Amino acid sequence: WKRTGEKRALAMAEANLAGMRRGGLWDHIGYGFHRYSTDEEWLVPHFEKMLYDQGQLVVSYCDAYVVTKDKFYSDIINDILTYVSRDLSHPLGGFYGAEDADSYPTESAIHKLEGAFCVWEFGEIQSLLQDERDAKIFCYHYNVEPDGNVNPAQDPHGELKNKNVLMVSGSFESTAEKFNLTVPALKEILERCHKILYDERQKRPKPHVDTKIVTSWNGLMISGYARAGFVLKNQTYINKAILAANFIKKFLYKENEKELIRCCYKGDEGEVAQISCPIAGFLDDYAFLIRGLLDLYEASLDSDWLQWAETLQEQQDRRFWDSEGFGYFTSPEGDTSILIRGKEDQDGAEPCGNSVSVHNLLRLSAYLGRQDLRDKAGRTLTAFSEKLSIMPLALPEMTSALLLYHESPTQVFIAGEREDNNTQALLDVVRSSLMPGRILAVADGPTGRAGLLYSRHESLSRLHPVHGKSAAYVCRNFACSLPVTEPDELASSLDTEWRNKEKQAVSQSQQ
Repeated sequence: WKRTGEKRALAMAEANLAGMRRGGLWDHIGYGFHRYSTDEEWLVPHFEKMLYDQGQLVVSYCDAYVVTKDKFYSDIINDILTYVSRDLSHPLGGFYGAEDADSYPTESAIHKLEGAFCVWEFGEIQSLLQDERDAKIFCYHYNVEPDGNVNPAQDPHGELKNKNVLMVSGSFESTAEKFNLTVPALKEILERCHKILYDERQKRPKPHVDTKIVTSWNGLMISGYARAGFVLKNQTYINKAILAANFIKKFLYKENEKELIRCCYKGDEGEVAQISCPIAGFLDDYAFLIRGLLDLYEASLDSDWLQWAETLQEQQDRRFWDSEGFGYFTSPEGDTSILIRGKEDQDGAEPCGNSVSVHNLLRLSAYLGRQDLRDKAGRTLTAFSEKLSIMPLALPEMTSALLLYHESPTQVFIAGEREDNNTQALLDVVRSSLMPGRILAVADGPTGRAGLLYSRHESLSRLHPVHGKSAAYVCRNFACSLPVTEPDELASSLDTEWRNKEKQAVSQSQQ
């Protein structure tokens, strides 16, 4: 990340990611991101928390952490997943859809107010934080004001009068300097204050949790846990993704028909309850879950998840593919309740199913050597070519997929036993390198976890450890470089591959 353009792009991304975390968009006491901000300073949010936001933001912060190695981002990842595990998780593994914005301000109140669970009055904080210096530091750091910090223009219904939305406009360093503290000492004080306010907030009437368990949103959250588990080398997160995938397989998947169900929900007794007339899965359910399974494969290196992803992709193709105009319809074929089958062509709060599908098709093709899947990705891009040409900002996820289509995914195969220390050292290099579109597999033999891959690729049988030591092969379309056995050699090889792809992209843009 040394070139001017790269630095500028990274600075823009970091400014947004850091600003979101410091602003009122983030719940500084209970964690998790609210839905969106209503003002330019990112102070006043719409206080609803959506599962799909948490899942996608974890992935973004994982990328930021890999690029910068800044603990600031890994802390955010851990905090988001703390919130999801604590407040949006069914005991058997599925994830609930959302937490409401509104709640009762007191037990005796008859009307709910937006943000009531999250905001604070100045006097309330002063009385709770009995150490006067702690209270002064906390109020300074989080912009807490005696009359509230919400502009009346941002509060049309008067729900936030005299209230404070916690927001950091400075930094740990600036606050520590003002109060003649070290940053670690400041963080210790703030954590002590957080604990007091969190315990007090738990006494308030809580917002309602929407306990629908939606397949598509769970797919996004599986991606979040899997990516975090891989990047942070955290097996607990990977296990959480596995538990969620198994939940979907048990409760939201018809094994005989190979079909997904749209959603289920938490019953009155905490059990998993099905809708009386189950809704067949939509395009997003298939596409987002396939993405989650591909990410889970890379995190766990268990080819069962790759196999299920392929099965779901084939089912998606049967149910949603437009054989005449190309691309995928949103609803399945044969649904009599749909008068006109449409195709979503905008990446909004969630990416559209076609955008995610192009990525999935390219990744599956690169894993399984299936040219038909790559061809389908190309035809999908053709179906949306006009929108991509006229308004690429409307389809950023598909624009990313278009770049991947022209570059071809980089394949990293590591030949060796998965648990071997040398294999893990090579995996650590991949873990710490950001290469969009990269796919990863451990070639541990036809009877190991990569058995599925061996059954599809004769070329994998030629990838062996070198002199008994795990070896990494960097490939494109299964044309591989010479093997490397040392982590620094693999890091150099990946950097060379990245620069070659960069040159190729520049050359294509000039053409």
